[in-house]
Amino acid sequence: MQALLDKTNEVPLYKDVLTIIGQPLYQSIIRIVGGKSKSGFVLFDSNSKKIDEVLNLCQRLEIPIEKIKVIDPTKPWTLKFQPFKGALSSASDLRQTMEVLLSNTDMFFREQQSSLIFAITQLSIISFGDKTTINHIIQLFLEPRYLADIVGKLHEQYNNNNDLNSNQIEAIKDLLEYFEKNVLDYQTSEAGDVLYPDEHKYAGRQIVKNKLERYITGVKMFFREFSDNPLMSNLFNYDDGKEIFDTELFINEGGVLLVNSATSETEDKQTPFFGQLFLTHFQNAVTQYTKECIQAGVRSTPIIFYPCKVL
Repeated sequence: MQALLDKTNEVPLYKDVLTIIGQPLYQSIIRIVGGKSKSGFVLFDSNSKKIDEVLNLCQRLEIPIEKIKVIDPTKPWTLKFQPFKGALSSASDLRQTMEVLLSNTDMFFREQQSSLIFAITQLSIISFGDKTTINHIIQLFLEPRYLADIVGKLHEQYNNNNDLNSNQIEAIKDLLEYFEKNVLDYQTSEAGDVLYPDEHKYAGRQIVKNKLERYITGVKMFFREFSDNPLMSNLFNYDDGKEIFDTELFINEGGVLLVNSATSETEDKQTPFFGQLFLTHFQNAVTQYTKECIQAGVRSTPIIFYPCKVL
C-alpha cells in the first residue's frame, strides 16, 4: 500500500480546475466517491500497477461497480475512448495535443501542423459525425487522395446545401477554402492528369499531393507510431461493441476513473499520444463544464485528479 501512497512523482496539473489530493486523504476521498454526494476521483498513471491496486481498494471499500470506470489498453475489457464525438469544438483537443507533443519543433512547422490537424479533425467530424474515429483522421492526414475525395464530397454537399448543419455552413466554407488553396495539389502535365500506377491503392486516378508535406513530418511520425501499436489503437476501435467512456456523464455524476497511458508498460518506450490526448480532452471538458455550472448558478461536481506519473 505504501507504493500506492507514494507521492514522489506527483505533478500538479490543472491548478484552476482540478485538485491534487494529499497523501493522507487518499482513502477518505475514495470513500467520498462511494458515498451519496457526487464527486469524481481520477487516477492517471503510465502503467497498470497502481490501476490494479486502486481497483482492489475500491472492492474493499465496496464502491458500486457502476461508479468505477477504467481506460487501460492492457485490459481486454477496457472502456473505449472517443474524444471526437460531438461539436466541432472537440477538434481543439487533437490540435492542442499535437502542440504539446511537438513543443520542441520549430514554431513555423508546429503552426503548419497544428492548423492542418485542426482542419482535418473538423472535416472528419462534419463528414462522419458521431462515427468519427482517430483512424479517419490519420487516413485523411496520410493520404492526400483520400483527403481530396472527402473534401470533394463536402464541396458537393455545400454547393447543393444538402444534409448540412446550418450552424456549420460558415466553418465548411472556410475549410473548403483552406484545403483547396493551401493543401491539395492535383498533379497534371502537358498530357493531362498524372495518374497513380496500376499497383497503387488509387490506381488510374489523378495523383494528389499535400502542399504542406515537408512541414508535417512530426505529426506523421506520431500517427504512424500510434497506428503500428495495437495496444493503443485498440482503445479507439469501436466495432467490438465494448462500452465507450462517456466524459460528460462522468464529470456530471462523478465516480472513480482509472486511466493507464501505458507509456511505461513495457521496456520499449510507448507512444505518449493517447495519454496526452486524454489529458487535453479531459481538461477541456472539465473547464467547459465548470463554466456552464457557473453561468447556470449551480454547484459543479468536484473532480479530484491524482497523476502518479506524467507522460
